Amino acid sequence: MKGDLTMAESSGMQPWMSDVEIEAMVRFLQGNPARRVLEWGAGGSTICYPAYCDGLERWLSIEHDEEWYRNVLAENRNDKVEIRYVPAQADFKHDQQEWDDVLPQFDNYIKAPIGDELPLNRYQIIIVDGRARNLCMITAKFILEPGGFVILHDSDVLNPFGKLTYARGMELFKTIETAGSLAFMTL
Repeated sequence: MKGDLTMAESSGMQPWMSDVEIEAMVRFLQGNPARRVLEWGAGGSTICYPAYCDGLERWLSIEHDEEWYRNVLAENRNDKVEIRYVPAQADFKHDQQEWDDVLPQFDNYIKAPIGDELPLNRYQIIIVDGRARNLCMITAKFILEPGGFVILHDSDVLNPFGKLTYARGMELFKTIETAGSLAFMTL
């Protein structure tokens, strides 16, 4: 399936997902047309998956790492995709644990899509695959269009206490499907 990704062939950038996850994402996006998609955490998914959204008007991807943002931006060939750099407000080490949900340095990153010109409840699909995922899912609840979907990558990651790292965010939604570490959820 990885070789079938339309945009990956032209850019060389592919999602950091297993074949099972990629197949599930493509099938889900093709089966659930979305005009507006929000993604926390830019990458190969930002480059590849918009090609599978019939009727797409806007794909907004929020990224906190400036170097990675520039890499993804350089690969983007889709004028409906906006990649926005929103840096952490304080020093952040990439190995810092997120299980405690206390990441005040990502406040602007979490709230970035709220400041847009569109009204609340505006995204049909929200993909959470970046930093501060629990807090992003809490925000997603308020900006998800009724009947919309949240897709969480790495939903099966455990914290140091043996609990699901992203359980607090996931409990806000109903999981309707899983594939690998992807959880497809709705309100």
